[in-house]
Amino acid sequence: MGQLTSRLTLTGSSADYGAAVALSTTKLLSVQKPFIGLSKEVVTTTGANHIILPNLDARRFVYVKHTGLDSTGAATIADLHVETYTDNTGSDQAIMILKTGEFAFFPFDNGLADPANGDDDNKLQLQATSGTIVAEYSYYTVAS
Repeated sequence: MGQLTSRLTLTGSSADYGAAVALSTTKLLSVQKPFIGLSKEVVTTTGANHIILPNLDARRFVYVKHTGLDSTGAATIADLHVETYTDNTGSDQAIMILKTGEFAFFPFDNGLADPANGDDDNKLQLQATSGTIVAEYSYYTVAS
């Protein structure tokens, strides 16, 4: 079992905010398999083709970044949707939208799906609003 330290730091001057902003928090995670280290995915407008988090009854921490580039290396301003995947209804739900250069590191507890009842919505997918987007991602399964 490995250890992963996540850290968030926000700073700003009192001239900008009326009072100085100085927030810093850290979380130590005990990580077990399965996990995926830093990876890249060329994301299209078909989210079902870009499932980055498979179904598993586990709590995971997920990192996703919109690199601002398309598949040719050119700049793109298309939005990157991070969505739950629902293959039985086609009604995928965006849980966040990332603009160029934005990123997120968040917990995702997807529970266990019941495919026998058509329930397969415990996956996470990426989808571009147009064209293609090169996205970075990784996930880490947290030990119980």
